[in-house]
Amino acid sequence: MKRAATEYLEAGVCTLPVNGNVKRPAVSWKQYQSRLPTPDESSDWWPKFPRLCVVCGAVSGNMEAIDFDVSGLLYGPWCDLLQDRVPEVVDKLFIEKTPSGGVHAVYCCEEPVDGSLKLASIRKEDGSLECAIETRGEGGLIVCAPSEGYEAMQGSLAALPVITKDQRDTLIHCARELHQGQTADKYDTSRHVCASLDGFDGDRPGDIYNREGDFQSVLSSHGWRPIKQVGQNEHWCRPGKDGSETSATVKDRLFYIFSTNADPFEAGKAYLPFQILTFLSFKGDFEKAAASLDTASSRVEVDIDLEEYLANFAGQKTPDIPGTPVELLRCPGFISEHIDQTLKTAPYPNPVMAFCGAITMQGVMCGRKVRDSGDNRTNLYICGLAESASGKDWPRKMNKALAYEADCGHLLGDWIGSGEGMQDALYRSPATLWQIDEFDYLLQGFSAGESRWQTTVSFLMTFYSQASASVKLRDLAQQDPRYVHQPCACIFGTAIPRHYYESLGSNMLTSGFFARLIIVESGKRARFQEPSLCEPTKRMVATAKHWKDYGVNNLVATEFPQPDTAEHTQKAKARLFEVSEYADDEYAKCEDIQDSVGMAVWGRCSENIRKLALIYACSENYMRPSISEAAIQWAYDFVIIQIKRALFKAGRQVADNPYQKTLLKILTLIDEYDGVYPHSDLLRTVCLDAKEFKLYINTLHERREIRIIEMPKKAKQGPKKIGYAIDYMKEKS
Repeated sequence: MKRAATEYLEAGVCTLPVNGNVKRPAVSWKQYQSRLPTPDESSDWWPKFPRLCVVCGAVSGNMEAIDFDVSGLLYGPWCDLLQDRVPEVVDKLFIEKTPSGGVHAVYCCEEPVDGSLKLASIRKEDGSLECAIETRGEGGLIVCAPSEGYEAMQGSLAALPVITKDQRDTLIHCARELHQGQTADKYDTSRHVCASLDGFDGDRPGDIYNREGDFQSVLSSHGWRPIKQVGQNEHWCRPGKDGSETSATVKDRLFYIFSTNADPFEAGKAYLPFQILTFLSFKGDFEKAAASLDTASSRVEVDIDLEEYLANFAGQKTPDIPGTPVELLRCPGFISEHIDQTLKTAPYPNPVMAFCGAITMQGVMCGRKVRDSGDNRTNLYICGLAESASGKDWPRKMNKALAYEADCGHLLGDWIGSGEGMQDALYRSPATLWQIDEFDYLLQGFSAGESRWQTTVSFLMTFYSQASASVKLRDLAQQDPRYVHQPCACIFGTAIPRHYYESLGSNMLTSGFFARLIIVESGKRARFQEPSLCEPTKRMVATAKHWKDYGVNNLVATEFPQPDTAEHTQKAKARLFEVSEYADDEYAKCEDIQDSVGMAVWGRCSENIRKLALIYACSENYMRPSISEAAIQWAYDFVIIQIKRALFKAGRQVADNPYQKTLLKILTLIDEYDGVYPHSDLLRTVCLDAKEFKLYINTLHERREIRIIEMPKKAKQGPKKIGYAIDYMKEKS
């Protein structure tokens, strides 16, 4: 005993005597928590006392012991976890058996260690919990070999390994993962949740939120970040912490905290979803949190009255169609963060363009890796319309910067030169996002009947519809047939509004490509702001890297991937049925009047809603995508507005022939003029001779689309002046 004590002390380990079976020093030991015993003090203790202990913490070189009780029941599983994560540490630890059959695992750390912590418990047959793993850290001690009943199994206390902080955290986290009985601390349950915190029964607001509430989105909105999934445990990193260090885990809808710096949560405690909502969003006020919840639904409503918005289309005067409401240009998680970073750094922040760039980037990142229960995929064709120099380019730059930082440049394609070029590109990278400026150039070529562009659009429609199947590519000389399995072709196009609508022909509207293409139009250009570097946040890069490494063989065109399925919640299924019924009713109305354009668009409505809801779910929680009612509702609101606007604008600006196009041009000019458009001014604007101009005006007047108005004369003498205005009565009818 004396020889061991001397050896330990010489190695810098504070060693004290123990008397009998009492696990505490036989001497007053407060002073020895900050200094080592002197040789004279130590020589007086041996062989007087039959056992010894060592003091943990800074006095012994930041020594810490992990104590496995209950006959060391969880020691084996702990070692198995370590072998997968830090195998280089396992064989260096000092390991000893205790008289009860337990185990001590001892080491020193480069940085100061915490006080003693309880890490994991097991549930006994009577349902109670018993601590199975705890630490002895700063201010703690352990009785150790060669005391009676203690047997060294590996290493020596006189030669403890010094491990890094990250390695030490891994040892602690692996122990905490073995906790079997997570329960939340009690709080006032009389009103908000059920009395038993081990269950989720009841119909109070807190009960419902505990069962169904989207608490992961609450965590994400307050800076918490999911980093990985291990078995049934979701690992989360606290706000302000970079890298992949676990600060907490989620299992069985309980949030278990490891970090000692996770305010307002405490280390070693588990929290229910309703507690998370209350502490993060309502500063601990359970009354306000309960009052904020709708017992019928735990989702946050989008603050927009869709029916009121759409009613604007039936006004007395044809409105200047506004851009998409900003409330709908958001999805929780990655998409919103991408939008925020783009708007923050751009010289001319454009919310519509930022949204288009973010949602298409999310779509291509999770392409071929997730699907919904109907096998819908995340491939998306979207075109943002904005005037020149209004911020169309910055989101493309942000996507390029993100792809570069996350080492996934293969996701971005070049300009679409031909359908054959697209095939070759998808064969190299079966998930590809094409970012195309002047997108109207492609559409104009298709409308004009150019074979090159008709072939390209044909392939685009094929890739869109066959995203869950296999597509045979063109044959190449002396090569076997080539296939792309489950292609994810995404498009982020941009164009000037007038150029886009002028590029559309009736053949484009009925081809099906128009129905697949989502059009989002910007409003006026924002004011200039001092730009920053166009670079993604660390969290954006981490998310992109997660999707890059997600799944097996999903980057290989010749492999048939097995995507994970994002399931719908019960409420989402019910809402999806309702919106599908609405789309079917609108299709039937168009079918009754043989409106081929309307049938094409409404026929794709339900599919577009499903795709967007799936992308919403992947953005919201990339660790475990689940399609909520909120996702369906957002997708429905967004798609319906785009359909209404697209049909209205196309009906006003797309013509079958030059004559009809000129009629629409004149009608649009009159419509957009503030007041009555004077005859002479309109004649100069349309660049027609007077006789030809009169024919167009008479046609519009006889069709009751415009009115001819006698304008007040500036002088009593002189010719009568006329002007033109939209026929409001016809518009109203």
